[in-house]
Amino acid sequence: MISKKKIEDAAQKVLDDLGPYHKEGVYEEAIMHEFRCCDIPYERQRNVEIIYKGYSVGTRTPDCILNLLNTEGKEEEFLVEMKALANIKATQEKQVKVYLASMNIDKGAILNFNRSTDTIEFKEVRNPGKEFRKDMVFSKETCDEVNKEILKEAGKEVIDYLGTEFSYDRSGLDLYKEAVSVELRLQGLDFNSTTYPILYRNHHVTDYAYDYIFCNGEVANIIAYDDESQIIDYVKEFSAYNKRFGIEKGFVLALPKEEQKKKKKLEVEVEKV
Repeated sequence: MISKKKIEDAAQKVLDDLGPYHKEGVYEEAIMHEFRCCDIPYERQRNVEIIYKGYSVGTRTPDCILNLLNTEGKEEEFLVEMKALANIKATQEKQVKVYLASMNIDKGAILNFNRSTDTIEFKEVRNPGKEFRKDMVFSKETCDEVNKEILKEAGKEVIDYLGTEFSYDRSGLDLYKEAVSVELRLQGLDFNSTTYPILYRNHHVTDYAYDYIFCNGEVANIIAYDDESQIIDYVKEFSAYNKRFGIEKGFVLALPKEEQKKKKKLEVEVEKV
């Protein structure tokens, strides 16, 4: 039977052999092979539907799901998310909590190959239960137009729930865009996404997409940033395309890629030049 000690022992073997020099994906690949060598059954990268306030906002694939013995001697699913970090932060724990809540699994863990201390860290995480509302929330009001305050509050709600770790996924910001969509609909806003063709002398050369276009013709896009210079650069581009398409007003909701930058989350209102 699988125990937490077996998982930690397998991880330690990997770290002892490979050393603290690799990225997360290398350790993940190695420990999966070690699991096979030790006859530890696992399920890798199961497609999981992420639920936000009762609404599906997309899918993600946690690294590994094992069957561990609980205190009653029965097997139960146990989620393991691999990391290779100097220290485990709240946003990594939040990512695991979102998985546990969406999958209705009681427990999971972050298995960290700490490259700074050359040690294995096994941090158990529990399903947050009522802390993460799974009951469907319905709109109780209507709103005719978007504004900075509505977008700011929507972004705050989404980051508080999802954290920032999902922004590094190869699928990009789709979870965040869908979750913000839920928040905007709960505020009674009606909108669509849209794509404009970019033409050169009547020849279609590429497209430009807006995440949200509202009934009054205003638009909004979501980006993730590491530093504020990225916001400035994006706003210049965004403003230029608004002018090109005759859009009079738009918003950029900039979400931080790291949790400690959450207080610096910016929303930039762009007027037509």
